[in-house]
Amino acid sequence: MLVFDTTIELVLLALFAIWYIGLFSMIRGVTVYERKWVGGTLYYKPYSGNYNDIGPVYEKAWADMNSYVETEPKKFPMPLVGIYYDDAKKTNSRAVVGFLARHAVTEEQTKHFTSMGYMVKELPKAKSIFASHSIPNRWGIFYGIAAAKVYPKLFARAAEKYGSTKKDGHYAVEMHPIYRAEVDYYVPVENGSDFFLFDKKQN
Repeated sequence: MLVFDTTIELVLLALFAIWYIGLFSMIRGVTVYERKWVGGTLYYKPYSGNYNDIGPVYEKAWADMNSYVETEPKKFPMPLVGIYYDDAKKTNSRAVVGFLARHAVTEEQTKHFTSMGYMVKELPKAKSIFASHSIPNRWGIFYGIAAAKVYPKLFARAAEKYGSTKKDGHYAVEMHPIYRAEVDYYVPVENGSDFFLFDKKQN
């Protein structure tokens, strides 16, 4: 009986640990539908390398954005955005990472970020294939699991409805909302050329 009770306790402890770190939220299904990309002013830097190593680039962009927002009389936190151009299996994949301003952008704000090496692009609204996935915490493995679940469905729907793939100029866009523990995933199916911001000369 003691062994049986210990087994139950271990199972309950394991279930609690799974719940605590948020793994239950990672097993739900993915709902894909059409939604407009919101548009806005993107401050960004190019990245070239393995997508598995892109985390510190996001961390740096987050720190740069927060340090500036803290100086504003009215606080406007900006969501992080990444645009991915290549297959994740490549070792020298291209992306851009930054943050999206949807409020009125000032000349002072733009000067501040360009002085730090950020480039600026006004991204238009765009019809997109969309899905969202919860991220229980900021461990890199959770972002990888979510992306592996979401992207095949997004590109399959884009190809089914629009014949669209990355080769046609439709790329993977991730937005990390400020107040939700989720990532919003978009595959724009219009205005594709506006989303290609990576230039070899920038790297």
